[in-house]
Amino acid sequence: MYDQRIERMRAEGLLTAHQADALQASLTPLTHAFERPLRRALPLGLIAAIGTAALVSVAVVAIYSSAGPPDVEIQNVAQTLNTPGGTGVMNRTLSLLVSSALLLLPLVLIVGGFSWLYNRIVDKEERVYQAWSQVESNLQRRTDLIPNLVEAVSRYMKHERETLTAVVNERGNALNPLEDAMSRLIADQQSAAAQEGAAPDDAQALARLAQAQQVLGGSLKNLIAIAESYPNLRSADSFLSLQAQLEGTENRINVARMEFNESVGTYNSSIRRLPGTLIASLSDFKRKAYFETEGNADEPVSIEFAN
Repeated sequence: MYDQRIERMRAEGLLTAHQADALQASLTPLTHAFERPLRRALPLGLIAAIGTAALVSVAVVAIYSSAGPPDVEIQNVAQTLNTPGGTGVMNRTLSLLVSSALLLLPLVLIVGGFSWLYNRIVDKEERVYQAWSQVESNLQRRTDLIPNLVEAVSRYMKHERETLTAVVNERGNALNPLEDAMSRLIADQQSAAAQEGAAPDDAQALARLAQAQQVLGGSLKNLIAIAESYPNLRSADSFLSLQAQLEGTENRINVARMEFNESVGTYNSSIRRLPGTLIASLSDFKRKAYFETEGNADEPVSIEFAN
């Protein structure tokens, strides 16, 4: 879809060949290149514990089967009660079952507790990946809006040059800041596209992605700020609609980023505290990185016009 639109914009003279190639190269969808564990294998320790419990259970059943029918001894209640320290004789089968239950109870509790903690860590890791997919989805939404913004600006620039032929040199010079801002936006979008596919486990990749997205966001703000100097462009319905959608997308990105960092914090805490750290070491749960931006990411962009 975007390939056809870019080719049409190139044919209509809205974009130069270099701008069209750069914009087309920057619009590759997010590839999710990181390796996400689709299915966590149970730790060897848990498997060994379950196997031990199964063997003990089989041994108990085998002993019970080989013992033959249970023998019930008739008790002389008066004699056993009157004998110091005397006790009633317990049914042999019941005694065997009680002993087996007491033997297996600690193992069952350990295995059950380990499984519960393990599943909780898996759930928290899945919430991290789910939150990251929301971040990527909103980044992709901004990427999809950029060609529409570029087309709206390009059509305005072409209209200005074609209709104001009497002052073409003066107006052409006046349009240079707008054209430069659009070219910068395309270049920054291409640089941001090169950082896509970062994994939540890779802190350096997320830092590069955050920096590229911050630069791209600054270019968008810069272009919209420069458009304030062009009343016809600023008042166009298509430009106003795109500006509103981009502002909403920026808010979505910030919300998704905060939710992702909150999920990462919960997950990282669970694998660093006892007993989660023991389970993490046995199961190869890795610490996730935060998706952070610079402190001045929300500051207004300063616009300087060439004299």
